[in-house]
Amino acid sequence: MGQEKWRGVEIYFADERAVPIDDPQSNFRMVRVTLLEPVGIPARNIHRIQAEDPDLEEVVRAYQSALPTALDLIILGIGDDGHTASIFPGSPVAREAVARVAAVRDSPKPPLRRVTITPRVLREAREIMVLATGSSKAEAVARALEGTTDPDRIPARLVREREWLLDRDAARLLKDPDAPQSA
Repeated sequence: MGQEKWRGVEIYFADERAVPIDDPQSNFRMVRVTLLEPVGIPARNIHRIQAEDPDLEEVVRAYQSALPTALDLIILGIGDDGHTASIFPGSPVAREAVARVAAVRDSPKPPLRRVTITPRVLREAREIMVLATGSSKAEAVARALEGTTDPDRIPARLVREREWLLDRDAARLLKDPDAPQSA
């Protein structure tokens, strides 16, 4: 698909680590190398979080103003601790109801500083797909989809009613891993 076919597609990011854009830990770098460059999405259609800027509050303000009112599709993953985007267990971001973007200064996983969308953006999104592969995700997937723990402890529960795409290893602890997992 050439750039012409991507003209109407705008790409936004759910979160970013506060590292340079060429750092192997950069979400933007990973997406750029594996998706954006190979399919030829025009650079003007890519709205990245500039989390390498040391002033995270300014980064939050800028990205919050750049986000559309509601995203058409958000593609997320789930961490083995149940986090999604950079919304980690026990983080005040999991309870954020007003702001659409937040700075994370004490991530339990390196790097410590990040910028993330909030539960409000997740609620307002038209569609969300959560992708999970591998047995290391099985416990978090089961707790997110079948458990009774609140989203403060398993943030991926914020999107439990959305579309989940799991491989057999990630689904292995679900009561019926072949049953559809979306509402």
